[in-house]
Amino acid sequence: MGLQKLAEKYGPVMTVYFGTTPAVVLSEPEVFKEAMISKGTATAGRPLTPTTRIALHNGADIAFGDYGANWRKMRKAVVTDLLHKSEFMKRSSIMMTEVMRAKNAIKVQCSSNGGKACLSPRRYLRSTTINVIYSIVFGRTIEPGNPESDPELHELDQAFQELFETIGLGAIEDFMPLLHILPTPHMTRIRSVTNTRDRILMKFIHERRERRSTGAPGSNNLLDVLLERQEERGMSQKDLLFIVNDLVSAGTDTSGTTLEWLLLLMADNPASQDTVQVELDEIFGDEVPSTIDADKLPVLHAAIMEAMRIKAVGPLLVPHQTRQDLTLGGYHIPANTPIHINNMAMAMSPKYWDRPEEFRLERFLEEEKHLKLRNVDGGLDAEAYKFVPFGAGPRHCPGREMAVFEMTMIAAHLLHAFRWAPADGHVNLEEKFGLTLEPMMSHQKLRCSLRH
Repeated sequence: MGLQKLAEKYGPVMTVYFGTTPAVVLSEPEVFKEAMISKGTATAGRPLTPTTRIALHNGADIAFGDYGANWRKMRKAVVTDLLHKSEFMKRSSIMMTEVMRAKNAIKVQCSSNGGKACLSPRRYLRSTTINVIYSIVFGRTIEPGNPESDPELHELDQAFQELFETIGLGAIEDFMPLLHILPTPHMTRIRSVTNTRDRILMKFIHERRERRSTGAPGSNNLLDVLLERQEERGMSQKDLLFIVNDLVSAGTDTSGTTLEWLLLLMADNPASQDTVQVELDEIFGDEVPSTIDADKLPVLHAAIMEAMRIKAVGPLLVPHQTRQDLTLGGYHIPANTPIHINNMAMAMSPKYWDRPEEFRLERFLEEEKHLKLRNVDGGLDAEAYKFVPFGAGPRHCPGREMAVFEMTMIAAHLLHAFRWAPADGHVNLEEKFGLTLEPMMSHQKLRCSLRH
């Protein structure tokens, strides 16, 4: 990655121009801690491009909203009412239903081919992760590739996919002044897709509110919870729209991509896969994994953490922006300067990791076992911030616990039930950069064999 090479040459704090816009890139844990923890509120802003201004209504959501009273109100509602462990555990059976659906579909493929099949994990992982989110938020699911299964939800899903793709393009309109005011194909496309997303989300919210007004019984989905507590939390209709938008956006791309990398890495490292499966067999035997506790699955948890390190799905995390003049690493940084966290450089630096280019389970079981996915606040040595897949400080990812639980559940099922191996003797681990770090080979196939 270019920024990684630049960090090696120019150091942990450097200015990089994205078009005509200067931004600061931080590439070491010491300066990361200074920025995100010691001076966390001063760097808690978010830069908006012409594309994200349209897609997010000038930063009306939690992910890119201005760090202020309304943002804190919306984030508190999400953390307390929706993503607290006690809340998402109430819906663990929904997750289990979708995981079992994917696992059974893979079993059917294997069983019809003598216990083995060559298949693309991406198809199953994406359908599982999107339906977990859609089911939890709306109480609805789709059958990928079959628009008739739920036409409205399928249209919404297509809109979200197009938004991810469009925002991830790094369009020239975002970096060249005045271009964004022209009706270029990119700007026309982003406005059209945003309108489609907003129209369908508002329809879902209106329908759910109408259902509640008639006295019909509520459900266990998060949209009902939001509507029930809307007045208490002082949330507007627009707040609801963007809370739902953030729940879907954050939950459908990164988890599925991380799990795809995990299965590819397991296939490429059969000895590590053996170790994970020994642990799963000791815990579950021939039974179907039911209650999932990452703390009781340290080897699997280490495998997920190592996959998140060596294939950092968010290579630059979500950008920050300074809210005032400040110094970082001894350098003066003006207010309103975008700050990018070179997450990949920190996760792959030989200065902080032993043999960083190798996938090693023992990394998080032995020498780095003190590192936790939930390390997001102060009170830690600076070096602990070399591994921050969910960010840190005031704007860390509020859904990290739910994401880790979901990934652990899916990984436990797919690695307990199946053995994964290269389809043609080689696993392609090349990377493609976009909004997330994806495998270069789309829909790469693996050989999958039944175990249980």
